[in-house]
Amino acid sequence: MQDAPVGQVRAGIERVKAKMGVAKNVLSDVTKHLEAHADRVVGKGTDVMNHADKTFAPHYDMLKDADKGLDELDDALHVIDGNGGPLPSSGG
Repeated sequence: MQDAPVGQVRAGIERVKAKMGVAKNVLSDVTKHLEAHADRVVGKGTDVMNHADKTFAPHYDMLKDADKGLDELDDALHVIDGNGGPLPSSGG
């Protein structure tokens, strides 16, 4: 078997070096690509969250009132089960 001419060997080595240079950037390129997708999802999620807040803004006051009512009921239950101090006077 005859050896390849020096020029062909050098050309082959240069091709391999060029491919290695490209290959070393693949991980970084793929990472950037995936991060871009994730950024779009995060941005879309933020947009949808803001839209939901605007859409439900009129209902938030109702939810606050319901939450306050539950707190008041819980306070009354603590009084009844003896963990909230003495029972209030019935006024009668």
